[in-house]
Amino acid sequence: MIDPVAPPLVHRLFAAAGIDAPGSSAEIEGRLGKEMRPSIEAIWPEHVASVVDREELARAPVETISALALDDLALALAAAKGDPAAIGEIEQTLVEPLPRTLSRLRPSPDLVDELRQELREKLLVGPRPKLLEYRGRGPLGAWARVVALRLAHDRARARAPETTEDDALAELADASDSPELAQLRAKYTNELRDAFRAATRRLDPESRAVLRSHAIDALTIDQIGALYQVHRATAARWVQQAKASLLDALRDELAKRLGEGHDACDSVVALVRSRIDLSLSRVLSD
Repeated sequence: MIDPVAPPLVHRLFAAAGIDAPGSSAEIEGRLGKEMRPSIEAIWPEHVASVVDREELARAPVETISALALDDLALALAAAKGDPAAIGEIEQTLVEPLPRTLSRLRPSPDLVDELRQELREKLLVGPRPKLLEYRGRGPLGAWARVVALRLAHDRARARAPETTEDDALAELADASDSPELAQLRAKYTNELRDAFRAATRRLDPESRAVLRSHAIDALTIDQIGALYQVHRATAARWVQQAKASLLDALRDELAKRLGEGHDACDSVVALVRSRIDLSLSRVLSD
């Protein structure tokens, strides 16, 4: 229940976000009281304001706040702040089921125990536990599973033999390549290596992060959506846009090295496009 003596919830949320409450805040307050679950009072207004989009909050506060997984958000915040009951719930629902989460990776029992402790520390320990990064846009369980999978993939990459960029670009070769493509790859290996490195540096941080999730962590579109707490269609669009941006940058960088309008540029870019996930999994893993 909303305490009638406390400052109206809308005013507290908007003040925490640094936004002037709209003139119709009394009406909005009444609608929030009917539509929002009681767990909203367990969440600090400052925390809610930090995980919602400021413009969305100013434009449509009822829809923005009501769309959050408020029970999960309250649980995550309480656990991050050290509440024993909340920590116990996180342990039971997110940490203990780790073997099932990682079942497709077939980890050893010892590795599961190590990852369980690492997940526990990552979610709950430190000056800013990772649970504080959960934004409530989707189930907490789905978000935590992606965190666990990334930990497992990080551990696997750390144990894998080191691979150089030259090795990665060499792996672009395929038995189905035509003699012409094979010759292009052999002829322009140095240019392609340098251009690919420069093209990845040109990506914005968000595109690099999405491509790392897709190509390195081997997350599915649904898992990427859970990680960034967006709809799967949005996640799929982000991946495709990031790949397109990388290929555009690669074409520009190749043109600099081979000469503007060089006939080989499009053929080399086509070679990379056909196996871009393979090359990204090596080049972006650094």
